[in-house]
Amino acid sequence: MPGLVFRSTIFCFTLLLLMISAGSVHAQNVAISGVIRAELEDNTEPLQGANIQLFSLPDSTALSGTSSDDKGAYRLLNVSTGDYYLQVSYLGFGTQYKEISVEERDLENMDFTLSPQEVELGEFSVIARRPRVDVRG
Repeated sequence: MPGLVFRSTIFCFTLLLLMISAGSVHAQNVAISGVIRAELEDNTEPLQGANIQLFSLPDSTALSGTSSDDKGAYRLLNVSTGDYYLQVSYLGFGTQYKEISVEERDLENMDFTLSPQEVELGEFSVIARRPRVDVRG
């Protein structure tokens, strides 16, 4: 009889640990998704190839990143619960930031609309050299 009680206790304890660990694994499989759009003169259009980066708060450590597809959609997978900010950028458009708090459910509709922004380049020089030509005659 004491052996049976011991085995039952071990079985219940193991089952409890499995249930707790399954819950914590599920909590780390949160996804963040949305659509990136470009603000044009009179409408908006999906922006393909926009850069989306996930940073932790408060230390701003880069954790994950992706780019938007041809419909402007993006999806970041396997995000743990916590506080973050998203950074969305695309050359020729202003960068946008959004603070988010990830809990135990997916964050959908994390959409961004980027506005055109001029890019100012520094001074540069173009140098060309004429190749040497020998004329024989």
